[in-house]
Amino acid sequence: MSALRGKIKKKRKKAAMVQSIERYLKQAVVDKSPAIASAVLTSAYKLMDVCPDIIKRWTNEVQEAASGSRIMVQYHALGLLYLIRQSDRLAVTKMIQKFTRNNPQLYEFLESSLRHKSEMVIYEAARAIISLRNLTAKELAPAVGVLQLLCTSSKPALRYAAVHTLNAVASNHPAAVTACNLDLEQLIGDPNRSIATLAITTLLKTGNESNVERLLKHVSPFMSEISDEFKIVVLESIHALATKYPKKYTVLLNFLSGLLRDSAGYTFKKAVVVAIESIIKQIPEAKSIAK
Repeated sequence: MSALRGKIKKKRKKAAMVQSIERYLKQAVVDKSPAIASAVLTSAYKLMDVCPDIIKRWTNEVQEAASGSRIMVQYHALGLLYLIRQSDRLAVTKMIQKFTRNNPQLYEFLESSLRHKSEMVIYEAARAIISLRNLTAKELAPAVGVLQLLCTSSKPALRYAAVHTLNAVASNHPAAVTACNLDLEQLIGDPNRSIATLAITTLLKTGNESNVERLLKHVSPFMSEISDEFKIVVLESIHALATKYPKKYTVLLNFLSGLLRDSAGYTFKKAVVVAIESIIKQIPEAKSIAK
């Protein structure tokens, strides 16, 4: 108990000391010297634990530092602004929108990081680019190209990360991922079933009407090698393919009905039946085959 009292007393002394020199610290945040400004801003990270109310009064000065052209000062100021506003989600969202809107330097930095020596930095840069909104196909291409290379990595973790991210990209930009199809087909035989399943589902997302039959030929032998859990994931992609290309309902329904003869469990077969019923409801012409 005495130790706790001692800590509280020490904390109060620190807060009182900061308050007595607050005016000078606030001025230092916008000092012309980047070293001085960064020193105060980084010190403020620690002071947030001691006297958060005092640091929150510096918001105007911190915003000014964050809006400046000195990169390291801006970096430290943004971090402090987040700490000040972290309990206010709306304020954090507005801050992100303010500092990322129409900022080509942000994309240029991420794009340059795609050529970093570290594979993990390269992957994280690609993932960050893909998460940006309103990207053109040209801006997306370098990140997809890097992920395509990572698909051939000898490290299972990197292969999984790459194909998982490509799978997400294929949901919104299937045309951008079609260049990776040959590498994805190679991953169908990957000993890691999670990687193989993601490769199959990504191929199904990027498939076009003319190659549905060829895709299903890849899927057929694969289905007998995976657990019911993974089969359901693949099934969902096949169902989405039927919605995307309704003219291929005959091929897809025949494939799905064949899955009912599989030695899989009840949960999977129930999912197959639900998928068939859904396709019949969406495509009236499919009723004749279902009978």
